[in-house]
Amino acid sequence: MLKMSIFYALPNLSCGLICALLAIVFRTNKKAYLLIAGFNTLPKAEKAKYDSKKLCHYFCKLLLLLAVEMVIPGIIISQNIAVPAMLISSWSIFIITLIVSQIYLKQQGKFKI
Repeated sequence: MLKMSIFYALPNLSCGLICALLAIVFRTNKKAYLLIAGFNTLPKAEKAKYDSKKLCHYFCKLLLLLAVEMVIPGIIISQNIAVPAMLISSWSIFIITLIVSQIYLKQQGKFKI
C-alpha cells in the first residue's frame, strides 16, 4: 500500500521541485526577469520603468512559497495519511496563492522605479 501512495505524491513533489529550481534560477541569474511572462515582450522604454531586481526577488519568494506548499503535503501523502483530502487542499491552496500573487503583482506601481 505504501508504494501506491508514492504515485499519489509524485505530482506534488515534482511541482514542488520545479518551483524550487525556478526559485534558484530567479535568485542567482541576472537575466531571469526574461522568464517573466509579458515582461520580456515589453519595449525597452517600458522595461526601464520597472525594477527587474525587485521583480526577480518577488518571484523567488513566490516560487519558494509554492514549493513548500507542494512538498510538505507531498511528504504527508507519501506516508499514506489523508491522501484525498491532502491532494485537494494542497492544489486548492496552490491555485489560491497564484491568484492572490497575481492580484498583488498587478497593483499599480508596485515594482515601478
